[in-house]
Amino acid sequence: MHFSHLSNLTSQLSFYPTIENNVNKCYNTLRYKALGRRQVARLARGSPRRIRHTNNMKKYHVYLLLSQKDNRTYLGSTDNLERRLIEHNNGKTQSTRNRRPLKLIYSEEIDTLLGARQREKYLKSRKGRKELKKIFENL
Repeated sequence: MHFSHLSNLTSQLSFYPTIENNVNKCYNTLRYKALGRRQVARLARGSPRRIRHTNNMKKYHVYLLLSQKDNRTYLGSTDNLERRLIEHNNGKTQSTRNRRPLKLIYSEEIDTLLGARQREKYLKSRKGRKELKKIFENL
């Protein structure tokens, strides 16, 4: 790939230091990861990137809560399960505030944030709900 247009852009925008830094960041990202034009434009504007695969040792959780008030469930993901459960039970989460107290009935540990979000999305789908139903019946 040839990225000469980005070096020209850098020289034209040298009077805007933050834009220049973002363009340089985009150029380096393109060199190593070969992103598309739209993603490069998003980076140049300073917009946040999508969640990506990281190599840290942090563990993420997908969890299922059961409301003891109305027997409804809530499915979510987090990097700190204990903190998140406390937030739910203290009413700091709007979607579960009126369904307290909540009890943790199921959780999965996943290596990446992207994997946890994908698993959460899957479990919220029709197929995933069927899988959760099987898990729920085995409790």
